Amino acid sequence: MIWLLFMLLIFFLPFQNHYLVNVTIGGVTIFKLLGVVLFLFAFGRAAVRGMPNYLGSLPAKALFFFVTWRALSWVFAGQALAGLQDWTSYGVANAVSALLLLFITMVFVDSKDKLRHLLFVVVAGMGLAALYIIRDYLGGDDRPGWPFSDANYYALYAMSALPLALAVLGETKSKLARWGCYACIGLTVVGVILSASRAGFITLFLFGVIQVIRGQSRQQRVAVLAALLLCSFFVAPKAIQRLLNPTINDEESTFAHKAFAKAAFHMMLDHPLLGVGPSSAYFKAYIPTTGNKVSGIAHNTFLELGAESGVPALLAYLCLIGSCFFLLTRKTREFGRRGEIFLKNVSRGLQLGLFNSTLIGLSVSGSNVRFLWLGFTLIILLNQRRLILEPRREQAAGALPSGAVPHPFSTPSLDNSLR
Repeated sequence: MIWLLFMLLIFFLPFQNHYLVNVTIGGVTIFKLLGVVLFLFAFGRAAVRGMPNYLGSLPAKALFFFVTWRALSWVFAGQALAGLQDWTSYGVANAVSALLLLFITMVFVDSKDKLRHLLFVVVAGMGLAALYIIRDYLGGDDRPGWPFSDANYYALYAMSALPLALAVLGETKSKLARWGCYACIGLTVVGVILSASRAGFITLFLFGVIQVIRGQSRQQRVAVLAALLLCSFFVAPKAIQRLLNPTINDEESTFAHKAFAKAAFHMMLDHPLLGVGPSSAYFKAYIPTTGNKVSGIAHNTFLELGAESGVPALLAYLCLIGSCFFLLTRKTREFGRRGEIFLKNVSRGLQLGLFNSTLIGLSVSGSNVRFLWLGFTLIILLNQRRLILEPRREQAAGALPSGAVPHPFSTPSLDNSLR
């Protein structure tokens, strides 16, 4: 029962604005109540079986420092002491929730089978998210994305999850489950295109190029992805049009984003230690071509973190990303030597997802997208040796089960030589 509740939490994690997630009971959303219940059960289970070493890696330490500094910024630089901002503000609640999610996941996901189940739930949620985008687009919304706050936030989430879908594609003997993965991948590609996010489209294109370059043993996956991209161009070329022939609104948006990013940089220099407080960095810009006055956030994850919580928080976040990249590189090699093909594929998928989210984060303020914290959590989880000390070993790519297909991230010649 508790495992099902945890899977429900993971399934709805990306839907930040969905009405089912934001139903309140006593002023607290059901989603937060579910998180509290799972934390209490996880704490009780850890008290009996022993606490996991969830702060034993550099990424975990960087995450802990980031959340701590974010909280200090909220208390001393924000409006918390004046009583004008409570703890449920996005910047604070999401940061604290990241640590809680890390603890809960470390306790409940204690085997490769449970990690597989979690990733399949992620893929299923990704497919449902794309269906929302497609439905809203067909309903007349030219920038669909309300369940995720914004079309750009959907693109950030989708491009972070898409590599994980490829990572689990070959992890089932069931043709129905495999074609379900194909369907979710195809729907997500179409969803990113229909969202008309320029950052999302560029990242999707680069992601496709990376898949083509890796080629040879992944020809089938590359062909499917290329076909989906080609179909998407005919279904909705709006994202391409926004890049090649921007409208006045697109040009105004580009000018405003540059102005906001510049203002965020100067705000960070003016408040280098603690910033101005989470969820408190808002900027105004005058558009000379139209005479409009616009206001908004930094539209850059890194500059916004620096403006809101100071340079230490920004450095901690950069350290978190950098250490995750190095950890995943090391783990990919280690899993390859051990013959842990599934874990190797997952680590490569997480690395590509981190690359995609970092790239989109240059033009989107995405630190409050909850799914990003699940990615960091899974990266830290891969550093737990209990996942690779199970007696059952994964099959190498050259000894595939009956009905299975070659994996998009595997290199058969290398894997077979390491067995």
